[in-house]
Amino acid sequence: MDSRPRSFPRAPFLVFLLLALGIVVAGGMIFRHETTRARKATEEHLSSIADLKAAQIANWRRERIRNAESIASNPLNSLRIRPFLESTSPGDRGDDLRDWMESWRKTHGYHDVVLLDRDRRVRLSVGSSPPFIGAYASPNVEEALRSGRPTLSDIHRLSGWDFIHMDLYAPLLSTARGGKQKESIGVMMSRIDPARFLFPEISSWPVPSRTAETLLVRRDGDNVVFLNELRHRKGTILSLRFPVSDSRLPAAAAVMGRQGIMEGIDYRGLPVVAALRPIPDSGWYIVAKVDRDEVLAPLRVRTLVISSATGLLVLLTGLGFLLWWKRNEARHFRTMYAAEEARRESERIYKELFENNPNPMWVYDRDTLRFLAVNDVAVSHYGYSREEFLGMTIENIRSPADVPALRESVRDVPGTIRKVGTWKHLRKNGEVIDAEITTHDLEFAGRPARLVLATDVTERKRAEAERDALERQLALAQRMESIGRLAGGVAHDFNNMLVVILGHAELLLNRPAAADPTVGESLREIRKAGERAANLTRQLLAFGRKQVLEIKTIDLNRVIAGLKGMLSRLIGESIEVTTHLAPDLASVNADPFQIEQILLNLCINARDAMPDGGRLTIETTNVSLDEEYAKSHAGVRPGPYTMLAVSDTGSGMDAETAGKIFEPFYTTKEKGKGTGLGLSTVYGIVKQHGGSIWVYSEPGRGTTFKVYLPGVDEPAEEEETTPRASVRASREPETVLVVEDDESVHDLVRRILSGAGYEALVARSGHEALALAKEAKAIHLLLTDVIMPEMSGRVVAEKVAAFHPGVKILYMSGYTDDVVAHHGILEEGVHFLQKPFTSHSLANKVREVLEG
Repeated sequence: MDSRPRSFPRAPFLVFLLLALGIVVAGGMIFRHETTRARKATEEHLSSIADLKAAQIANWRRERIRNAESIASNPLNSLRIRPFLESTSPGDRGDDLRDWMESWRKTHGYHDVVLLDRDRRVRLSVGSSPPFIGAYASPNVEEALRSGRPTLSDIHRLSGWDFIHMDLYAPLLSTARGGKQKESIGVMMSRIDPARFLFPEISSWPVPSRTAETLLVRRDGDNVVFLNELRHRKGTILSLRFPVSDSRLPAAAAVMGRQGIMEGIDYRGLPVVAALRPIPDSGWYIVAKVDRDEVLAPLRVRTLVISSATGLLVLLTGLGFLLWWKRNEARHFRTMYAAEEARRESERIYKELFENNPNPMWVYDRDTLRFLAVNDVAVSHYGYSREEFLGMTIENIRSPADVPALRESVRDVPGTIRKVGTWKHLRKNGEVIDAEITTHDLEFAGRPARLVLATDVTERKRAEAERDALERQLALAQRMESIGRLAGGVAHDFNNMLVVILGHAELLLNRPAAADPTVGESLREIRKAGERAANLTRQLLAFGRKQVLEIKTIDLNRVIAGLKGMLSRLIGESIEVTTHLAPDLASVNADPFQIEQILLNLCINARDAMPDGGRLTIETTNVSLDEEYAKSHAGVRPGPYTMLAVSDTGSGMDAETAGKIFEPFYTTKEKGKGTGLGLSTVYGIVKQHGGSIWVYSEPGRGTTFKVYLPGVDEPAEEEETTPRASVRASREPETVLVVEDDESVHDLVRRILSGAGYEALVARSGHEALALAKEAKAIHLLLTDVIMPEMSGRVVAEKVAAFHPGVKILYMSGYTDDVVAHHGILEEGVHFLQKPFTSHSLANKVREVLEG
């Protein structure tokens, strides 16, 4: 059975179409004829009203001028007005003239009448307004006096006076003394209230109308000004203005010289039909208008009748045709019912699978790439409405870089279900997401199409990227930790050798043989080399976080201010140094000397990055690092921190260089211009203080180092201003027990202490030290190494103190290793001497502890 829908029967349908078309064309012709007739009647009506109003206004103006002319040539001017104006007698108040002026005002309906002399002074006035003429009237009075002809002013409002009026100026002419010529002896100014006579004459309309009105307008510069009270908007006299460039506005067209009939938009923004006329002998224009809706209103009823009749006829014809066609088609639809039901069931199953899928899905045309269908999840996930999707192609949700590859993949040979990888998709708000795409080719509405399942893997990829970044940071931290332990261990053993080298060099320099220039110079070179090596080991200890810190509560701003002079000398004049220090900066618990080392090393590093000059910026501020920041920065704990930032405008570095910048002996400088320990020292000091340091840099964009130190809610300690007094040498017999497993070191220490006047007992191990302590009558000071086999310096000190309760303890070591200090921070009351040391520093420290 043929399941395709049967075609509509052509012959009956064509007859129906031709009949309907004929009825519609006839109705359209009738409507056009009626519209033309109504429009022509309206235009004739508006033209006659505009002509009538223009003539009435012109006549009204001429009547005012004639009134003024009768005053100008009145014989009373010479008989009574001139003597009054020229009189200097204070008793002449002109009562008879005032009565005459009042009679004149009431007769002609003027609001005020003012008598002015030739000097434009007010001599008499009648009416309710104040007796003044104002700046607007002065030039008009002057013109009337000069020309001897009456003038009528425009409608205006005086400044500070809300009364809208017109002025009629009548020059008072009198025969000149000793002659026959006329001269102006003054002016009679009559104020006219247009609301009494002119506006009613303008606003009246000869037939009832819902929207019709007459407008009186004039041009004022680049604007058209409305002069009369409007029917549909009150309180607009002289205040309602529109630009003359608005050609759709009838008032603007009138003042630009257009006459006749026009259609436009009035001051309310409504379409109108208007007649435009100029007022003769004035700058005024009349606009008689009516809303276009009112003009066409009578046509709507007739049009409705015609349309209804036409529609009814078309409907009856169509119903008859449909009844015939339905009866003919009933049999066909019954045969198609079973097939249609099966199709609907198939569509229902497809729709449920498509719409209820938790991931975005769509179908697109493989030829045009246009969306054919999208599910609700795609609509909500991508932000486009279903209608917007159906008007787009799949290229509209792809990034421009992916479009060529997209077109290439669409041209692939059709197949079954395929995973085509991860693509960048664009949401409506501009957000870029990563979508994993699975496709299946099918036929949709008779066209080759492709079904797409999109899985948003943006969060998964972001998590993978964050995990990779944290793994890299952790690997770097572990590598730095391993290098630090190695560096600390090497420095510890190396420090023991440096103690011997520097100590013996100093002892030899104090002997007579050192007076020989050759011998003395060699010894001094040995000491210099030892000191350089000692400085190198201190940097290695700093990187390995094995140095001893003297922790104080300090203010970073104060440390920076104290180094400002030194920084200026180190940096040079070619680099501009600026500081941005937070005034409410929190204090930190830190070793001031080590913080100075951080700042100096970072500033010197920045200076070397700007050989041609630039700008160095030092900043401090309070920051709070949250859980989100800590997750993406290995080793960082959330909480309040004090940040120190050092930025330069130098050459910058790439990501590979930045990843190695804190490793010891790594340097980007030329050979011989750096040890590669400056930034590794900074790294170790920051880590030993419980902080973190991060570098931000791009080639050619400069570098910023940010140091985060834990902030404390305590005031900074005051700086010591009184220098310590020099310690004296031993004058009484005092016994010092020296415990050192390195033979060369303890021999040197014994010689130095003996030379300083102390009795030195030397032990090579903890057990030997305990035996000596047990036998000795008195031990005043225990000088012990911290790290020793079998027994640490801490245990030795505790057991020696059991034999000699008042004994003083002084530890010495290349590094502390938490035996006498926790993370390099000395416990309260613990004395420590850092290896390598000189004979002078050893003697001074021993004396300081004994007298402390």
